[in-house]
Amino acid sequence: MRIDLHMHTNLYSPCASMKPEELAATALERGLDAIVITEHNNFWKPDELNALRVQFPGLKIFNGIEVTVEDGDHFLVFGVINPDAFWFGTPLSELVANVRKEGGALVFAHPFRYGDKLPRGFFDYEYDGIEVMSSNTLYYMKDKTRELRERLKLPGLSCTDAHSTGSIGLFATDFFDDIANEGELAEAIRKRRFRLYADRERIEKINSDLEKRVKLVRELIDKGMDEAEVKKVLKESISFVKGVARGLDLRLVYIEE
Repeated sequence: MRIDLHMHTNLYSPCASMKPEELAATALERGLDAIVITEHNNFWKPDELNALRVQFPGLKIFNGIEVTVEDGDHFLVFGVINPDAFWFGTPLSELVANVRKEGGALVFAHPFRYGDKLPRGFFDYEYDGIEVMSSNTLYYMKDKTRELRERLKLPGLSCTDAHSTGSIGLFATDFFDDIANEGELAEAIRKRRFRLYADRERIEKINSDLEKRVKLVRELIDKGMDEAEVKKVLKESISFVKGVARGLDLRLVYIEE
């Protein structure tokens, strides 16, 4: 069962451009069996989720959340649907405690995206996985993510972290069992009943086109434009523009397992 575990819409994530209906329709077109909508620090209300399910009966749609902890890092939570359990800036200790209390699964999202440091007290807790492939998991993060995963002996998960339809289908996680609800999903993650999926052909095409995009951004920066102006002119994400400005390797990571 192919599931994308990390996706955003413009309903609750201001950084996302796609409507929920666009997300669901594209997920079906690209062969996904299920999706998890993980808005930033917000759960969908049950009636909203059920309305989308009615529109797209061929796609299983699960509720999840991406929580920003007090140090700014992000964690994906599965199997917990309690709007009072998490908030922007949740202390890591409370995040872990609430996930464990309610029998959920906790995954560290795109490690080292924002810098080399980990959240304070990170090694004091146990996690269920690390996101190792996504549209926001890039080559400059690869080695440190691998080292962290090996140190913690955790499985990797593959998700798109989609904010627009373009990345849907690039990455996903193939589960060995049929997943019926959020609780079963969390259990399957905890039991490591999955393998990684990536569309290697599309990823290689994106990486081969990257040099042209980087060159355009660099030219505008060299002409004196600030990062916000470059973002507006080229319609690139601000994280991409910042990455070019820092000279980072922005290729998508592909891992064979």
